Amino acid sequence: MAMDFRARQSVGKSALWKRHLSSLRRFSSRFSPGLQTRLAMAFGAVVVLALAANLLAERRVAVIERQLIEAPRYSPVSAAPVRPAVSETPSTPTPVPDARADAQSADLLAALESYGRAVDGRRSSGEPALESQYKSATAALATRGRKFLSLMKDAPSDLRAAFQRDTQALHTRCDELIALSDHRRGIYRDYLLAVDAIAGEVQSRLDGSWRIFGRVIARQQMVELRDRIDALRKHAARLALDGSLHADDLVSGEEAVGALVKPPPPQRAARAGAGNSLEAKLRDALDAMRVARQELDSVDARERQSEAGRDTLVSRLEKHVAAIMAAHRAVDAPAITAAPPAGTAPAETAAETAASPAPVADGFAASANAGIPTTPVATSAPARNPILMWISVAVVIVTLLISLLTVRSLVHQVNRLLDATRKVARGESASVTSGGIRELDVLAAEFNAMSRRLVQAREDNARYQQELELRVSERTAQLHHQASHDPLTELPNRRELSRLLENSLREATARRSRVGVLMIDLDHFKILNDSLGHAFGDRVLTEMAQRLRSFVDRDGFAARLGGDEFIVVTPREAEIAAICDLGRQLVRAFQRPLSVDGRELMLSVSVGASVYPDHEQQGEALLQAADAALFRAKAEGRGCFALFAPELRDCVEARFSIEQGLRRAVERGEFELLYQPEIELASFEVRTLEALLRWRQPDGRLASPAEFLGVAEDSGLMTEIGDWVLREAIAAAARWYHGGWTDVRVAINVSPRQLVDQGFVGQVQMLLQQHDLPAQAIELELTENVLQTGTHTVRTLQGLRALGVCTALDDFGTGYSSLASLENLPLTRVKLDRSLIEGMDTNRRSAAIARAIIALCDGLGLQVTAEGIERPAQLQFLLQHPSLLLQGFLLARPLPEDRIVEARRQLPEQLTSLLLALPATRSPPSMPAGRVRQAFYSGVTVRSLRGLTPTRSSPAASR
Repeated sequence: MAMDFRARQSVGKSALWKRHLSSLRRFSSRFSPGLQTRLAMAFGAVVVLALAANLLAERRVAVIERQLIEAPRYSPVSAAPVRPAVSETPSTPTPVPDARADAQSADLLAALESYGRAVDGRRSSGEPALESQYKSATAALATRGRKFLSLMKDAPSDLRAAFQRDTQALHTRCDELIALSDHRRGIYRDYLLAVDAIAGEVQSRLDGSWRIFGRVIARQQMVELRDRIDALRKHAARLALDGSLHADDLVSGEEAVGALVKPPPPQRAARAGAGNSLEAKLRDALDAMRVARQELDSVDARERQSEAGRDTLVSRLEKHVAAIMAAHRAVDAPAITAAPPAGTAPAETAAETAASPAPVADGFAASANAGIPTTPVATSAPARNPILMWISVAVVIVTLLISLLTVRSLVHQVNRLLDATRKVARGESASVTSGGIRELDVLAAEFNAMSRRLVQAREDNARYQQELELRVSERTAQLHHQASHDPLTELPNRRELSRLLENSLREATARRSRVGVLMIDLDHFKILNDSLGHAFGDRVLTEMAQRLRSFVDRDGFAARLGGDEFIVVTPREAEIAAICDLGRQLVRAFQRPLSVDGRELMLSVSVGASVYPDHEQQGEALLQAADAALFRAKAEGRGCFALFAPELRDCVEARFSIEQGLRRAVERGEFELLYQPEIELASFEVRTLEALLRWRQPDGRLASPAEFLGVAEDSGLMTEIGDWVLREAIAAAARWYHGGWTDVRVAINVSPRQLVDQGFVGQVQMLLQQHDLPAQAIELELTENVLQTGTHTVRTLQGLRALGVCTALDDFGTGYSSLASLENLPLTRVKLDRSLIEGMDTNRRSAAIARAIIALCDGLGLQVTAEGIERPAQLQFLLQHPSLLLQGFLLARPLPEDRIVEARRQLPEQLTSLLLALPATRSPPSMPAGRVRQAFYSGVTVRSLRGLTPTRSSPAASR
């Protein structure tokens, strides 16, 4: 029964514990403090326990102190007299502690060092701030010295007197150094002023020599003298900054300048005066510089002597301070050390010393010596307080418990979150139970919601994955087709063309057959795009691709290379003739009308072909060869077929080389402008110059425009080159105009691309305003094909005419211009084509056409220029038209800008010599010799040669 009772009792206790735990859980669920609250509570408890322990420790110390103070109150006072620690001796003055003397000596040495720095700073510059620092340091040193000596009155008088003498000598020596430094700076300034005076005098004379003296030798000597003086001035300034003017190269610089200063001849020296000549002034300045350097030698020697004396004085002062301090310590040592009284035995003194109390417990020792019991105030460590020890142990235990509970509550919940996270990462479903820290419970709830969403996302992802794989497979097929085919024409693109062509070449190599590569280009496709629009042009290309598909048999294929260029590859051909026939069939196939959007179009194509393995072995090389053949087909008039030939590659390479060189020529400054004068026959004056473009080759040869302008037009570089020519020619005209040639006029050739540019008129106006040049100073020359570009060209010419810019029609007589163009266009001058001038002295038809054009232009009020005059017979024929302007190699070749002014002065005499050297009987077939002579003397020579005395030269010389 007892066992049953005990079992029932244990069961009741366990049930009671379970009820308590459940109630505790319910309470914790209702009151779930957060992480911040828990940590605050834990560490707050630790702080409270620490404060309590500290308070108890402080109370323990207070009790001990109170016992120490109040202990003598309960002890009987002994009547025994207190024995003094030292013998009774007459009172002596209390000695000065060594610490104060050391501080004064340290302050004095610091003041001495500050004084040295102030002296060096004052020597470097005479600024007021540095002067004030020097004076302050001087006063501080004097003050520190007086205080030190007043403190060291027990030092020997001879040491103190020596210290005062050396201090005064140091002041005197430093003042001398400062005066020498100021004097040195004055010498530096005088030396540099002498150099500047030489440089200014030479520069003024050099400026005057350019205006007064015309000989180059004099200017070169003066320039050399100026350069040497500038080098001397720069080097002297650098040496002055370094603090020395005693460099050997500076002396050699003075000697180099003096070598160029030669004494003038006696006659010129007498006229200029003894002191006014340049040589005299330069020699005086050089003498002043030498005197300055010599004086600086003396100053430097004195400075070195003074610096040595100053260093000696500073060293002596430091020794004086050390000696005075040593003497002071020797005097004070007996007073500081307590000596035993006279008549006392050594053993007794030692006993008294041992019995003397420690300095830190004077009061306590005095009480002991007075006979007060020492039990409560023993010097041994007090006994440990058991209460304080137990409190400390409790604080440690509570701190450990709080830390463990806090860590457990955190780690347990975090471990549950980590386990659930691992399950979710493996793709399993997981949830976290709550119950613990509030923040972690919120995190657990969010984690459970995320887990549910992840499960749903996996299911959705699996479904979407299947759909995506299906779409990817479809899209991959589409992308593969788009990557290998042209999106507009659905023909193979360039990338697919390379693959197919390489396959065809491998098959042809295995079968020992040929492969033909035909490149097709639609003629004038740009005009079609510009007139009908790019959308219509795309439809034209689509229809062209359809026709190519129908043309190619089952063994070949067509591809689009880009733009309006297509490729047709025909494998398994046995003969080159068959490939040529196929190319001609392609040309004829596109001569039939092409129907696009219900509109019949008549188009033409150019075809170029290359053959494997006859022409090239690689696919890319075959395409390049076919491109070269296509270029030949376009050059032959378009709408035809051409087969590759080896010489075509040379032409293409040369053209490519020219194009690449043109793209860099403007940046490298390889273009040059030459100017060919046009002489007025009526007055023998040169007022018009034609700007001619030349290209400087690497070998120094000047290439004419005929060698590269065609490439520039085709490659689109003509606009950039034309803009450069316009800027340079206007700048040259401005230099001549502002230089005194006010009636100058520069003729500039303009390309069709420049005229169709809507901003061309504004560009010309801006350049004229930039160079402050009147519009009449330039003239724009147009070729006849420019007039065929449409109404925009006419508006551009009218805008130029409104600005006042003259316009001329170049190469008139052989192009496409009609007579109506001369009437309607705002032209001011016409230039006869050189082909008419070439045959006018041998061909009656050319002479008649030239006379008719000249008469027509005279009737329309247009000036006429005859260009290309190379023979005296041509000049003799043109004498019957005094209103002409003459241009040609017979009169003047194209010249650079710097030779134009001289040629302008010489051309009237040269033309006079040419006219006088003409044979009297030489005349064109249409005009008798007598009439030519009469026209020459009456219409030209009498007016033009009046006041001249030409020298008759031989015909060879005149040519």
